Amino acid sequence: MKKSKNIPLIMLIVLVLFVLIAFIIPVERDSSFYIAFAFGIFAIAFVSYLWIVDFDRLSELKDKFLNIPILNIANIYLGIQMLFSFIFMLVTLPIWLEVLVNIILAGGFIIIILGLNSAKSAIINTENKVKAKRMFLKELEVEIKLLLADESDEEIRKKLEKLQIEIRYSDPMSSDKLFSLEEKIQMKISDLKDTADKNILIDDISKLLYERNEKSKIYK
Repeated sequence: MKKSKNIPLIMLIVLVLFVLIAFIIPVERDSSFYIAFAFGIFAIAFVSYLWIVDFDRLSELKDKFLNIPILNIANIYLGIQMLFSFIFMLVTLPIWLEVLVNIILAGGFIIIILGLNSAKSAIINTENKVKAKRMFLKELEVEIKLLLADESDEEIRKKLEKLQIEIRYSDPMSSDKLFSLEEKIQMKISDLKDTADKNILIDDISKLLYERNEKSKIYK
């Protein structure tokens, strides 16, 4: 969804039209009128804020059930609120009913915004964790690749290649509970550069990697 440069002008036109129509229609300007008017102004102000100030963060945010962009939902809310505001200006209803309907409309939309914001934050947090762990695994794979470049023993090379594949296809998801285990893997791979008996150390790394992948399934 692209941000239009005309949005501020469009929202200003909506505001002006709403105010003009509200004060042109021949109705009594009582408390019921001003409650409807206030909720209409709130809707215009809130939706304007979302479109003008918060557009970049909300443009890709969608309702998880209807798969509708949140800014489209904002437009729907604004349209419904305008409709109900004019209805309450024209039709005399109990004040409590008018306030209740308007609160349900505004509150429902705010709840959707807050819920989707929380979902978005959780998704971003998970994506960042996955990215960090992929980088961790990528670094391990590079370490093995460098070891392979310097290794002349054919048997060790085969075991390093096998280990490299195991690292490449390891579970990118992780947990804070696996930190010490991942640290051990990293340290042992570093030790491969200087150790004389690489066979045993490679087997140890392979076992630790297997343990790490199995435990990561539990902590998901």
